Amino acid sequence: MQPDKIVIYDAFVERSVVVLQCLDEALASKPRINTPPKAAKDEGSELMAAYYMNYQDLVKIIYAKQKKLITNLKLAHDIEYEYDLRIMDKLLWMMGGFKEAFKLGAIDCKK
Repeated sequence: MQPDKIVIYDAFVERSVVVLQCLDEALASKPRINTPPKAAKDEGSELMAAYYMNYQDLVKIIYAKQKKLITNLKLAHDIEYEYDLRIMDKLLWMMGGFKEAFKLGAIDCKK
């Protein structure tokens, strides 16, 4: 639902965000992501909701900064996918999944 607005929570993406948060002032200005609260102890879900909203804000900051990269990737690969936020999510997922192969320019990062 709403793939252009809602960020999917994923541990691989979270791993990427944790690292990137130390390298970018806009990300560092937000609360440190840390680990999610224990759902069983958060009966009203307030802690989990606050955790997710911070996570989503961090991903959206990264997305806003990389919008041009996403546009260029779509053009280079002749892709007409309309949900750029999902593309950013996939890129972060690939970064956080240590077994994922990827190419960046002339660099070929194998599994």
